[in-house]
Amino acid sequence: MDMWSLGCLLAEMYFGIWFFPGASTYDQMRAICQLLGQPKKHLLDAGINTWQYFIKGRGLTPGWELRTPSQYKMVSGVQPECPSWYFDDVNDLTGAVMEKPEEHDYDTSEDKITLSEVMREDKMEFSDLLNALFNLDGQTRITPGQALEHSFVTMVHLEDNMYSNPHASEAFEMMDICTLDLSDAMYDPLSDPETDMKATDGDSPPESSRCAANSNTERPTNDTTSQADPCNPEPHNNESAPAPLQAQNPTILYSSSTRFILLDFVGEGCFGKVAKCVNLKTSETTAIKILEDGRDANYEVRMLQKIKGLHPDKNNLVRYMDNFMFQDKYCLAFEMLDMSIWDLYKQMQEPFSLNEIRLITQQLLVAFEALKGIGIIHTDLKPDNVMLVNHKSEPFRIKLIDFGLALPASEAEVGMKLQPISYRAPEVTLGLPITEAIDMWSLGCLLAEMYFGIWFFPGASTYDQMRAICQLLGQPKKHLLDAGINTWQYFIKGRGLTPGWELRTPSQYKMVSGVQPECPSWYFDDVKDLTGAVMEKPEEHDYDTSEDKITLSEVMREDKMAFSDLLNALFNLDGQTRITPGQALEHSFVTMVHLEDNMYSNPHASEAFEMMDICTLDLSDAMCDPLSDPSENGETDIGVT
Repeated sequence: MDMWSLGCLLAEMYFGIWFFPGASTYDQMRAICQLLGQPKKHLLDAGINTWQYFIKGRGLTPGWELRTPSQYKMVSGVQPECPSWYFDDVNDLTGAVMEKPEEHDYDTSEDKITLSEVMREDKMEFSDLLNALFNLDGQTRITPGQALEHSFVTMVHLEDNMYSNPHASEAFEMMDICTLDLSDAMYDPLSDPETDMKATDGDSPPESSRCAANSNTERPTNDTTSQADPCNPEPHNNESAPAPLQAQNPTILYSSSTRFILLDFVGEGCFGKVAKCVNLKTSETTAIKILEDGRDANYEVRMLQKIKGLHPDKNNLVRYMDNFMFQDKYCLAFEMLDMSIWDLYKQMQEPFSLNEIRLITQQLLVAFEALKGIGIIHTDLKPDNVMLVNHKSEPFRIKLIDFGLALPASEAEVGMKLQPISYRAPEVTLGLPITEAIDMWSLGCLLAEMYFGIWFFPGASTYDQMRAICQLLGQPKKHLLDAGINTWQYFIKGRGLTPGWELRTPSQYKMVSGVQPECPSWYFDDVKDLTGAVMEKPEEHDYDTSEDKITLSEVMREDKMAFSDLLNALFNLDGQTRITPGQALEHSFVTMVHLEDNMYSNPHASEAFEMMDICTLDLSDAMCDPLSDPSENGETDIGVT
């Protein structure tokens, strides 16, 4: 409503008149309808005072119509003034703006006085902003953050003439003071002014609030029914998305604090695209996530604000820098990272080693421990969302990205559809209480995929996933199946002498769901349990070839046993007792206590300790108290505790 008042103020300053005249609210409503049109039916239907100003037709004319002055007096007892108005003979607001004569910036050539093109463009932009401020639907009216990115304010349409046209030159000269003021206003004493360029300080790009965490229908899910390849089970589908911003040469994106030159598009998904840009203020390479849906942008910024107090480097989280609107696109700015571990796997064309997996495991556990500390569930862990910072200079240093589907644990509800199917925890599928433990299940899936080099839980349906879980890990315990609101979809309860739950056959599942399971063949079809699968997987390194017999060395065997034990703890079917990030950070696979005796004599153990040095330093940093550390310049961060 403040933005509407701002529109009235700007219009009065421009036209020099009282914009909506009259002493009664009817006079104002009559003027609004005359100049801007009548509010849409859904607004009039919802208004508790609509009947005072409008009357609903019947029969062949069921819509709303503005009451006549006499009809208004009859229901209110007030006689409207209905004064004459500056805009009585004007068709619309744009026409009124464009037709108002200007005192300056005319072209008098050829004995014809015409408004110069520069002034005409400026008036068009002012008209466009006024129309956005006078949007009759407050839910979709332009917000302050969006208006700060409007071209009338940013003056992008005047740039080509800033040195050649007096009006454009004066505009940039006068706005210099605003640039300085805005920079001061944006300063956040809790953030690093060198790197944290938060343009709107939490005001999300779109105004419409996305309380998606409380609704299954509003919240976009990462459910999927078709997955193309085993280590990337969430193929991107852009067929239904509107065409995103296209790179031109050069393309400059404007935020209220800086400008970015777009170099290239480096990724895309159903949300939109990711652009590689250079911050023209700091010369820093930046990743700009360009979203097509304002609700997605609003929700993601909300989640990013919740993790703002977590130090991104110490807790292995992507650094969020800015959000802004550009050409009707919602833009989020992040630090530029290297590539995902999925991209790295495609380059290597072989599974990760245990030492590489350990390094990634520790860093993700630090990230999840930090998120758990503030009650945030990531919900979307997969190879695409684990990024290498700079693999060439810092091998296997990673960060967790993409909080567009993150969820406060306090808002998690039974029955929510969360996580990609192949990474989905059984409590989500069965309809049990949801906690941060679902991220630990996804971590188990990710680590198993890195180790075996295959898509761990195959299949396009939740039944295929549940069938694979039962085959490799066993069936969830009776108290879990009894409590799950969706258990009946996947299991059938016996009667009489067999009262327990049994997994439905594929035909039984199709009968209750209408979906035909794929039941694909699987790497683990002939494996008895997970531990056996881990131990039997052949290794390329660290063999003992004595006595003409190739056997796995004892050091590697112990390490594989520790890894198997961690996987089993991550794949605990009961989310309430599943291993937590803090407990996993103390697990022997991460601490390497079982390798200490051989750290100088065995190549595998030596490499393990050498690679994990970076994690030891990171964890030490993350544990420090920023309030007592003078080097932090007052920046308060929530570290791992």
